[in-house]
Amino acid sequence: GASQVDDFVFTGVVKHLTKSIGDPVDFNFYGFPVVVNVGDTGEEVAAKVKLKLDAAAGEGRVFNSVAHGATLDIIQVSYTDYQPHILPPLSQYTLKVTQAQSSPAKPGYGSWVRIGTQTLTLDGSAAPVTLFYFKREA
Repeated sequence: GASQVDDFVFTGVVKHLTKSIGDPVDFNFYGFPVVVNVGDTGEEVAAKVKLKLDAAAGEGRVFNSVAHGATLDIIQVSYTDYQPHILPPLSQYTLKVTQAQSSPAKPGYGSWVRIGTQTLTLDGSAAPVTLFYFKREA
């Protein structure tokens, strides 16, 4: 299998009706809370979201990799699984985030790691056989 790769494009500026430029607000990027400031541009919000997603990828959660896209207002992610991820457009504080799929998921049998081997002689067999044991990671 292969993981889906997405580009998330951040457009606009963070605005709030009752807060001033520079005041912090909580931006919810598909379940990842990120503190941004009123007045932040798409590039600035993308940079802050990227830091949060980098931490998740470092812990092996949700993402294999997180990088800037072709421009600084784009974050490119690769997921840990081989499932399709279709997310609705996101709009908060007049800032919009749209998902553009760079490479679709290709379902497979997952990612496996060998955890050991064992040699046994099975009933009715003259020669021993080697059994290989694997554990599925994703």
